[in-house]
Amino acid sequence: MSEARSVQAARFANAPGAYTNADAQGGMLETIMPDAAGKALLTRAADRLGLSARGYHRVIRVARTIADLEGSDGVSGPHVAEALSYRLAFASSED
Repeated sequence: MSEARSVQAARFANAPGAYTNADAQGGMLETIMPDAAGKALLTRAADRLGLSARGYHRVIRVARTIADLEGSDGVSGPHVAEALSYRLAFASSED
């Protein structure tokens, strides 16, 4: 976990007020976007689940964190799928 935090700190070293993926806003989100397959999966899921822009961005942040924990340089479809699974599990636990 500390390695993932170090990676995030380095990623946002020049971004005022941002230290982790959770802090990424606006243009900073562009630096943590998934690859083409991940974007396609996220777009389909957003349409089917009716994700708001805020929800869409949260999934991106969680997927980037998952990729960091795995030591991956990029965010791919499996990272997005895992992030979406947590979102669905959390939503169903609220019922």
